Amino acid sequence: MIFLFSGYKLLSIKINEKKENNKFQDLRSKIELRESEKKGEDNNASLYGKYQNIYKENNDFVGWLKIPNTKIDYPVMSTPNDPNYYLRRNFEKENSISGTPYIGEGIDVNSKSFIIYSHNMKNHTMFGTLEKYKDIEYRNSNNLIEFDTFGGQRLYEIIAAYHIDLDKQHFKYYNYYGDWSEERFNDFVENISKISIYGKVEDVSYTDQIIQLSTCSYFTDDGRFVIVAKRIN
Repeated sequence: MIFLFSGYKLLSIKINEKKENNKFQDLRSKIELRESEKKGEDNNASLYGKYQNIYKENNDFVGWLKIPNTKIDYPVMSTPNDPNYYLRRNFEKENSISGTPYIGEGIDVNSKSFIIYSHNMKNHTMFGTLEKYKDIEYRNSNNLIEFDTFGGQRLYEIIAAYHIDLDKQHFKYYNYYGDWSEERFNDFVENISKISIYGKVEDVSYTDQIIQLSTCSYFTDDGRFVIVAKRIN
């Protein structure tokens, strides 16, 4: 009986995961359709047109995140009054195991520094492939992040990656966000240089916009894996 129940639970999870993935694929299809309709227009001028259909469906949408050559290709949400709203909700605001990538507390996509959170799913959806960036050779071959907003198409270069145990590490990366001071920025760079898998962070300045992508990591109970990137366009 226990085995039957376990099998049912596993099947149910798999079915839900497939449904959730199909919903995101539907969103991608809508974007591709609008993109083909807007061919020949100025890229930045047509961004609203590209995303207007899905924005009308849910105006918590603030951008589209994509890392070329990976499965990361998702909408990003923002709910300032309830920052973790999409932790366990899909784009349609329904209960969801996977959730939807979202912007962290007290920040927006135009801040000097902001964080996008998402789950580390075992089926490799959401940020389930992010830990591939613990391999420096992988980073060297896949070091760019694309992030479209209604303000324009953005490109970011990955400059650091680190594991962190929130129970033991004094450095609280999730507090480094917003329109920080130069002193705060320097403190951030000093801290990530100490723990980055790629070594000391050097090619970055206070004028750069910084983005962090954060997900759970199962090396410890309260582990996280984070990649850091700077805007280059």
